[in-house]
Amino acid sequence: MRKVWPVICLFLLLCAACKRDKEVVVPGNEAPPDGTITDLVLENYINRSYITLLGHQPDASEIATGKSILRIQNVSLDDRGNFLDLVIAKPGYAQRLFDLSRASLLSGVDTSDIRDELDLIEFILSDSVYLPFWPQALIDQDQLTLVMAIPADLQAATITTAEMHRRLVTNKGYDQINMGTQNFVVSMFQNFLARYPTDAERTAGEIMVDGFSSQLFLESGRSKTDFIAIFLRSLDYHEGQVRDVFRRYLYREPNTEELETLTIAFKANGDFKALQKAVLSKNEFIGL
Repeated sequence: MRKVWPVICLFLLLCAACKRDKEVVVPGNEAPPDGTITDLVLENYINRSYITLLGHQPDASEIATGKSILRIQNVSLDDRGNFLDLVIAKPGYAQRLFDLSRASLLSGVDTSDIRDELDLIEFILSDSVYLPFWPQALIDQDQLTLVMAIPADLQAATITTAEMHRRLVTNKGYDQINMGTQNFVVSMFQNFLARYPTDAERTAGEIMVDGFSSQLFLESGRSKTDFIAIFLRSLDYHEGQVRDVFRRYLYREPNTEELETLTIAFKANGDFKALQKAVLSKNEFIGL
């Protein structure tokens, strides 16, 4: 018995040691933010964010403010979000978003061209002799006025990016660039989905735009207005916006998880700023 007892004690001690060394996993526990991120990395991130969202570089004061915000919790996700909120809140954000979309959808048509067109329409409407020969003038005036109001409406948060896109494809400038029903339908797929429509999608779209009952993305419509509305509320449109943000900011396609998660969220809330922040907050964009 005396020989057995030391063996038992040794066994118990080994078991206790094993229990102490066993890894304990705490649900929700995450590694703390990296406190070794250099000032140079942060300055580059701040610079890239300003250029991306505002179209210009930050000044020394803006860089200092950005670094202070990002250092509060060692560049945590909250720090990144707060910094991006600061940049997005600046007046130039809405104008930048409009300029990029206008250049993409109304290639070659700038705001001075739109103002000149509106001046011409105003002249026509001022003389009742001309109006009977241009009944479309009132419609054109309303549509182009809404286009010019996009930056102010975005800044006031009274419209979404989908509404901005609706206005940019609903005017005589876009129609002149994409003249004819087929060209118009194809342009919507290419501009927003970066692909050519299938034969079924093209045919259904053309029928609807021409004023006849048809179905696109499992929704029915019978006008050009219906076609645009159905297109811009489709899952495909929202997925296309996610893909565009990744290509523009990270120069790559989103992976399956990124695409699914962000598309569902963007379709649910229509918050393009949140989509931008999700991508611009990634270590990949920061350069980590």
